[in-house]
Amino acid sequence: METRRWRTTDRCEPTIVVYADQPSLDALTRIAPRGGDPLAGLFDYALLDGSDDTWVHALPNDTKRLSVDELGQILPSDAVFLVGGPRASKRIDHLALAGYPHVYNLNEMARDTSAKRRLLVALAPSFSGSRVPAMLDPIAQTEPHHTLSDPLHLPLPSQLVFLVNSLPKSGSVWLCGMLEHAMDISGSDRVRISHCADLVFDQNQPNLGGAVSLVRDMRDVVVSWFHDVAKSDLRTGFERARYPDIASFYFECFVGLIGKSDRYFGGDLIGWIDRNCANYCPLIKYEDMVADPQRALTKVLNAWRIHVPEAQVAAAARAFEPFSLRKSGGPRDGYVGKMYQHGHLRNPGSGNWQKELPAEVLSDIERRYSDYQQRLGYA
Repeated sequence: METRRWRTTDRCEPTIVVYADQPSLDALTRIAPRGGDPLAGLFDYALLDGSDDTWVHALPNDTKRLSVDELGQILPSDAVFLVGGPRASKRIDHLALAGYPHVYNLNEMARDTSAKRRLLVALAPSFSGSRVPAMLDPIAQTEPHHTLSDPLHLPLPSQLVFLVNSLPKSGSVWLCGMLEHAMDISGSDRVRISHCADLVFDQNQPNLGGAVSLVRDMRDVVVSWFHDVAKSDLRTGFERARYPDIASFYFECFVGLIGKSDRYFGGDLIGWIDRNCANYCPLIKYEDMVADPQRALTKVLNAWRIHVPEAQVAAAARAFEPFSLRKSGGPRDGYVGKMYQHGHLRNPGSGNWQKELPAEVLSDIERRYSDYQQRLGYA
């Protein structure tokens, strides 16, 4: 299959390509009223791969036929694909590899036997009533008119993933590990780290079960980040650490990275926090997690509407206490296990900046990041 050519189209209407089978095509037609051809004018092309092309006879005669090999030669880059049939997953993968982003799975519509419900799904983007925030409807199983689905219980649906959205060195791996343990999905890599602006893209991935914002006193972030970079430099082949002390790390790396990187919204950390809060994303302070990890876990799980027995939440918090980790060696599977085995984590604690932060760095943090510190109660 040829990769698409990045040409644009001057047409106001989108190019619609159907790549399906008879049952999924039937599901699409049954949302329309009786009388006339419900598919007339809907599709520009029918994509054929030779596996089972009998369904194409149900299409209007003016729907152009197209082979898979002709994809990159004819279709515009913004073509919309309606994919169905038993080979839908493979077909969707092929289209993704060819670089087409606008793909819809007709099998999802075909699963619902109610024509009225299919109609509501189709109309959902134009819904004008009260909408449930995205973070309260994590797996898109609500009614199309946005009523809440039932809370989740263990075991969780296998497709769900979760995000810890944080400023680096704020306890992300620690929280990931405790959440995996509490939700009984340890080692699965289904609780993933997403730093600041990463969430803009990560929140659109399918099957997102929830996200949490994790923040920390900027003074401790700087200290912890300095130690991590120094350790990483020696482990990755530098003859010596690139930044021999906290002051050089802060002024030569940290300030520019936070202030200009798109990943950190060009330094707009207040905007990052407020965006997440506006989308009902729970906010956890690292210091609160250190003081009472079980309470922090309970807050996150409640915000995600996941019911976990209190004893299991308590067990997850205990499993990641420093004493327990030293005794057990820590988790061994998945990303969290790899980070623990590589010695990524220091003992949790707050206020280390008081012993390690040089006066000139402290003064600059208090000036440069005063809004962030005040917003979170650290000033």
